[in-house]
Amino acid sequence: VGIGEEFTTVKEGFEYAVANDRPCLIKPGTYDLVAEGISGNGYIVPKKVVGYGATLLCHLPNKNWSLSPLKIAYNSEGAEIYGLTVICSNCRYCIHDEMGYQTKDFYHNVYKDLTLIHQSEPDDILLAPQCIGGGFGVKGYIEIDNCIFDAKMREVSYHSNSATTAQHTGDCILKCTNSYFAHTFTSGSIGTTEEHMNISYISNCSVASAIDVVPQANSKNIAWNNEVRS
Repeated sequence: VGIGEEFTTVKEGFEYAVANDRPCLIKPGTYDLVAEGISGNGYIVPKKVVGYGATLLCHLPNKNWSLSPLKIAYNSEGAEIYGLTVICSNCRYCIHDEMGYQTKDFYHNVYKDLTLIHQSEPDDILLAPQCIGGGFGVKGYIEIDNCIFDAKMREVSYHSNSATTAQHTGDCILKCTNSYFAHTFTSGSIGTTEEHMNISYISNCSVASAIDVVPQANSKNIAWNNEVRS
């Protein structure tokens, strides 16, 4: 695990890459994050991760709503993740996109060729375990392409958010193309203002249930060219 330096665990490779502002290559193989000792809120993702042929397992022994195996740091300008498979249970998201509380002027996240599988059932502790999602943040761009999402409830779920409780802003764009949803994509709103609209474009995707395209306060979905299966 690593580019320029070699590490035996994902944890060590990520910590080095984040501390030194470096990209990270995860070599093909299966990595057990629980055996590595994952804790807290999960691993902060370096600015670029390439993991074709790599599978990350995170089957927590106990339910933990606070932990997601991979987290996009809100104090970054975003991250790019390519080729990884993440399979998890007893946690929140496979990837938690934390940009809802961002401190930068703009962020850009790229998720390409990922397989994200969440194997937990929703309950009063896990609430809504999902593949990827979080807060939109302010003035961001999220690209999702050629990904497979499989969870028990919904796979991709974003909501409006901001760093203050008094104002919930957006002006973010999410574009998801050529991907598969075992259930559906959702986008919700916090607050009631339409001054800053978050817009999600879902194109050429296969979904198990229709995507809600009715605007909600400051968040709306625009879907086209979809195969909607009965």
